[in-house]
Amino acid sequence: MLLCALACAKGQAPAPVNPPAGVKVDAPPKLPEVLDRAALGSSLGKDGTVTEESMFFKKGEPIYLTMVFRESPGGLVATAQWMDGNDTLVSGERKLLNGTKVVTFKLETSHLEPGPYHVVGWWGGDVAVNRPFAIQAKTKGTKR
Repeated sequence: MLLCALACAKGQAPAPVNPPAGVKVDAPPKLPEVLDRAALGSSLGKDGTVTEESMFFKKGEPIYLTMVFRESPGGLVATAQWMDGNDTLVSGERKLLNGTKVVTFKLETSHLEPGPYHVVGWWGGDVAVNRPFAIQAKTKGTKR
């Protein structure tokens, strides 16, 4: 309902919920109008934002999600939900932005098993970004 209300308010028809049988629909990822950029990586710069993007991380290595918003109205809460391959929440964090347009979240991975994951970043009640990533097992003698 909310999707229809938002799409219809902008004069757009909402996307179909279920494609016809046998038809695969792959929509290209599109940044919401509120998101300027997002980055996922394991190191931060002096400004507290991700410096180098990656999709693959070693177990025990921290993972950061930086989101840069175009707008940050008063009372805006940004959220990161870190999910495993079964869409089970493994960690989550909310931050009140107070007008700030840049936010970085951190996931500790030492307790997580190797495998596929994804992080969903929220701008208030709207999904701003959904990024897949994988945690790989530590291997001795292997350089990254």
